[in-house]
Amino acid sequence: MNSAVINLPNLLTLTNLFCGCCAVLFLLNAQPETAAWFTLASFVCDYLDGMIARAMKISSLLGKELDSLADVVSFGVVPGTMIYLLLSGFDTQQIHTYALPAFILSAFSGLRLAKFNWGGFMVWVSGFCRRTIPSDMEHDRGPGLTSRETTCRHRQ
Repeated sequence: MNSAVINLPNLLTLTNLFCGCCAVLFLLNAQPETAAWFTLASFVCDYLDGMIARAMKISSLLGKELDSLADVVSFGVVPGTMIYLLLSGFDTQQIHTYALPAFILSAFSGLRLAKFNWGGFMVWVSGFCRRTIPSDMEHDRGPGLTSRETTCRHRQ
């Protein structure tokens, strides 16, 4: 296969990220309808990138990280911005501290995706297969929110 086809999922992920950034920009310029269209485009790109990658049976660490970054912006920062603007009455002339907790949604979106990318998997470190810290904690404390995977996923 040529590299353009192989990189199609990453191109769609980048489009997702671009649309999320545009949505934030339109929200900050009091154009929520346009922001909603960009958010819808982000959703479609997010759906398609995964579907195409699975259909083509391709994956990469770059694609996984890029997808999470795009998702944090499109489905974490955009909704946080919308809630902030709703709480502040769409006043973008000043910072409204009482509306800042709206971005807790954004922060936890990032946390959730970071845990998905990092948590509980076996990895190769300096030639040895070992658990990451969340997996170690699960082993010591019992079942938790992390994976119970016992084989190394990526050999470096």
